[in-house]
Amino acid sequence: MPPPSLSRWFRRASHWPGQRPRGDAAQAWWLRAGWLPLFVGVLSLAVTGWLWRHEYQVRRELLQSAFHASLRQLSGRIDQRLASYEQMLRGAQGLLAAKGPLSPPEFERYMDSLLAGSNHTGLRALAYHPAPGVPAELAGTRLSAPGQPGDPGHFAGNPWLDPQLRPAMLQARDAGQVALSGRVALVPRAGHPTGSGFLMFLPVYRGEAGSRQDGGLATPGLGLAPAARQARLVGWVWATFSVEDMMSSLYGERVPGLGLSLYEGVTPEPGALMYQASGSQPDEGGDAVAASAPPEDEGSAPMEAQEYLALAGRSWTLVVRSEPEFERRMGGGAARTIAAAGLVLSLLLAVLTSQLQRGRAQALRLARFATGELRESEARYRRIVETTSEGIWMLDAEGRTSFANPRLALMLGWPLRALQGQPLGDFLTADSPPLPQLPWLHEGAPAPGGDQTGPAAALPTLQCELCLRRADGQLLWAELSFSCIPAAAGQPPGALAMVSDITARKQAEREQARLEAQLRESQKLEAIGTLAGGIAHDFNNILAAILGNVALARQQLAAGQGERSAHECLGRIEESGSRARSLVQQILAFSRQQAPALLSQPLQPLVEEAARLLRATLPAGVQLELALSSTPLPVRADATQIQQVLMNLCTNAWHAMNGRGNGRNSGRIEIGLAAQSLSAPLPERLAGLAPGDYARLWVSDDGCGMSADTLARLFEPFFTTKGVGHGTGLGLAVVHGIVATHRGSITVDSSPGAGSCFTLYLPLADEPVAQPPSAPAPAPAGTAGQGEHVLVVDDDPAIGLIVERLLQTAGYRVTLFEQSPAALTELRHNAAAYDLLLSDFNMPELSGLELAQASAELRPELPVVISSGYLSDEVRQAAREAGVKALLQKEFSVEQLPALVRRVLDERPKRPPA
Repeated sequence: MPPPSLSRWFRRASHWPGQRPRGDAAQAWWLRAGWLPLFVGVLSLAVTGWLWRHEYQVRRELLQSAFHASLRQLSGRIDQRLASYEQMLRGAQGLLAAKGPLSPPEFERYMDSLLAGSNHTGLRALAYHPAPGVPAELAGTRLSAPGQPGDPGHFAGNPWLDPQLRPAMLQARDAGQVALSGRVALVPRAGHPTGSGFLMFLPVYRGEAGSRQDGGLATPGLGLAPAARQARLVGWVWATFSVEDMMSSLYGERVPGLGLSLYEGVTPEPGALMYQASGSQPDEGGDAVAASAPPEDEGSAPMEAQEYLALAGRSWTLVVRSEPEFERRMGGGAARTIAAAGLVLSLLLAVLTSQLQRGRAQALRLARFATGELRESEARYRRIVETTSEGIWMLDAEGRTSFANPRLALMLGWPLRALQGQPLGDFLTADSPPLPQLPWLHEGAPAPGGDQTGPAAALPTLQCELCLRRADGQLLWAELSFSCIPAAAGQPPGALAMVSDITARKQAEREQARLEAQLRESQKLEAIGTLAGGIAHDFNNILAAILGNVALARQQLAAGQGERSAHECLGRIEESGSRARSLVQQILAFSRQQAPALLSQPLQPLVEEAARLLRATLPAGVQLELALSSTPLPVRADATQIQQVLMNLCTNAWHAMNGRGNGRNSGRIEIGLAAQSLSAPLPERLAGLAPGDYARLWVSDDGCGMSADTLARLFEPFFTTKGVGHGTGLGLAVVHGIVATHRGSITVDSSPGAGSCFTLYLPLADEPVAQPPSAPAPAPAGTAGQGEHVLVVDDDPAIGLIVERLLQTAGYRVTLFEQSPAALTELRHNAAAYDLLLSDFNMPELSGLELAQASAELRPELPVVISSGYLSDEVRQAAREAGVKALLQKEFSVEQLPALVRRVLDERPKRPPA
């Protein structure tokens, strides 16, 4: 399809004045005429000719500019090299002036240092020549390097005696400056063939009288007259230079593309030629390419220019001429390339114009067809977007709404126009999970443009669940699946979210969680009911021991047998009370209602504590054995739930022994604990676990076992093989749920008549083991009171009397009330008379927390301690909110009460002095 600009041009070109055919007839007329391609071809040829001529002229100008620049550069380099030669002679002049006459070795070393430099290339010899008629003690001896003393250098004859060189020496003497000789023929020596050269002279004068201690050499000031200079002349420093070496050091053996000729004087005559070099590339035989080779473009002539060099009173002429290689090096094929390309392009344009005319009509038909298809596709996608059951939410680079479909507007209860430009975060509720960070929306994320295979295509789809607020204030739980939307080149990408309403599913999950919690609690009550007989048996034994020892103590005291026997009975009573207290604590811990708290803790203490409770429950004929590893096995576990699992499994094992049908309520139950390392591949029944280190906890029995059908439905809720009234079938379902909560797995191995073995796999914890709560310790020394007044409130007279006696013994003054309203009345009248309030939690009419709240209103600085036989998490939270300073388990009153009262009193703020 042709570009729109060409199509418009063809439309304009086809309408000539006086001839304006319309529509398809106009197109057919132009196709029949056939002159438009010819016109385009001729026009292209004309443009090609103009471009060729223009390129040729530009190229000639560039060649001339480059040629003259090379000439100026070459002459500048010759000037620089001669300036460096002059500086070399002045260095030698200064050396002689500073040190006086030199020895030949010293002069040789100075020559060697000069030859080591790149700026002195071309130097053949350096010498010092005394002036004629000057005493030797002033002028010194002749020096020459390289060579022996008296060696004239690399030329024939003595320079002073040579009529060609003497003018330069006299010129240097009279001017006090460097003087240059004419062209000389150098004497060939090792490594230096014969050739043209020149000499450079610099005079050396005697210093002023008294200016130096030795009356040595010095350089005169430029203000001296020529006669004064002649009177002080002692000699010349002069050097011989090779023109070939000097010119070769500037550009090498040749200047690419340029022929060089250096003449003495201002007339380029053959007799004055000092140096000549061709810039052509030598061929394989070593000869340079002929300078007469034809240039690349016909009509181009070689360029030639002269440059005059004024050097220390001498004039040189530098002649530079261009050679074919110079033009080739500067590039000369552009004009021919333009001509060839123009011819080809003209032909192609003519053919293309013809093809465009024919293709225009077909392109218009295709455009009409494509437009119809595009409209139909747009309508189809619009129907999909507007009728889909999911919401479509498009966000721009700043996270604002750029598009929303009607389904999303219906979900949120907002009109479509009101959603435009609204940030997604404005719809989130305070309790919603945080919006995930979309990596392609923040600054610096890759903008893929239209390339779906670029960096943005590799960004994963992000899914999240958010709680949104509808326009009417109701909550909407939605699942959003985010993906990147590529944008135009240079524009930041956006995001597309597919929104699904999951409010009903969330409500069902909350109801399921509530029912599961009720299920666990009901099963826990069922387990407690199962254990009730054994617990009652244990309590009866404890009560029998307590009552029996009380009766014995009374009899012994009545018989006058002394206090020693009574103390022994009291010790056994205390031991039995401690057993009862421990049993009650185990039952309360097992029945506590609270959310699972997964803490890193060792499994051995939990198993041992559950075993102690089970031994009080199981019949005497059932043996409970432990096979626990000595290696610490810390796991992230909830102690209450782990004990509930063991209680359920051991209770099922006990019932399995009753199902053997032998009429005997006896058997063996084993609880084992060991480390287990699982590596891939895992067995199918452990497929949900990852390879790693685990704690393996098992409960095995020698009961009746289970069939394959029973094993298949073992963990289904309400499935049981027991008779009516002997279980609800919730125990193993709860066990399975608890193990899943701990990210573990449970397996069962059983067969009829061979017993059963339940194995639990719990992952070992990496974090440090949480410290267990410290056991109550007896009251430490130094907890005695200092006469502080304590108000004690307890509706149980026996407990109140014990507390009163304990505190009085510890040195406190105690006022006891059995009715909480009476205690409140006392506080209203005499709150300032008391230093601490100690109250029971569960009392009629007014609870301990209510009494604490009233005390805080009457006297905020009065510390309050609450005691109770059962301190749940709810009680602890309510006590913190009421400002209670400490809580006390009633069963630990004897051990902890004095120390606790002392600590609370010491922590209170000091009263200001009266």
